[in-house]
Amino acid sequence: MNNNKIAVITGSSRGIGRELAIHFAGKNYDVVVNYNKSEKQALEVMEILKKFSIKSICVKADVGNPIEVLELSKQVEKEFGRIDLLINNAGIIKRPGAWNEITDENILTTVKVNLLGPMYAIREFVPLLEKSGGGNIINLTSTYAYNGAAAVLAYTSSKAGIMSLTKAMALELSKKNIRVNAIAPGNFDTEMTSSGGEGLKEWILSTTPLKRLGQPNEISYCIDFLLSADFITGHILDIDGGQLLNI
Repeated sequence: MNNNKIAVITGSSRGIGRELAIHFAGKNYDVVVNYNKSEKQALEVMEILKKFSIKSICVKADVGNPIEVLELSKQVEKEFGRIDLLINNAGIIKRPGAWNEITDENILTTVKVNLLGPMYAIREFVPLLEKSGGGNIINLTSTYAYNGAAAVLAYTSSKAGIMSLTKAMALELSKKNIRVNAIAPGNFDTEMTSSGGEGLKEWILSTTPLKRLGQPNEISYCIDFLLSADFITGHILDIDGGQLLNI
């Protein structure tokens, strides 16, 4: 009988999500890899997971679509029956260059994926966490949610909503033995940061006391801490190399 814990990681075909899928497979979690458009990258992650003694499945689902999130939860229930960990990692950023250039499509798509997606996932996966007797939800927000950034207004606004969601659900789900916390990354060495160009990278390095980008595996270590700290819920853990001290 397989007694492994089970992790669902949204947006786990690339970047931080990819690192998280590999990390938790290495910790003997069965892993649900989720993607929307990046099928090739998702299959590459699945190939990597084959070297671990775990069960993994790969499910296409747009987390901004409630019907697809429901189907994702049904597939997970069919394969595993329960889960122990939900990581709401999937997120997008669009860079119009100025706040008044933000299109309706930009706003709606960003809010659907970044904010509504975690809401839908929590709604559908809490029953599966309950079947394990409780568990953990980790939401990915951003340090940019504290002060906002006009050029990526939809992104920072949606990430600020995640902070409120985390606190509200931590209080609500504590009675079900489910802890809810959030990670707020600063600037990490991912495609999302690279899409901002060299000018953004120069600004990041100049305002970050530790003078570097974060590495995706550093997110994994911080999530490990939150999972091991049983008396922490409703907390937002900033991981930004000290940048918030300067901005």
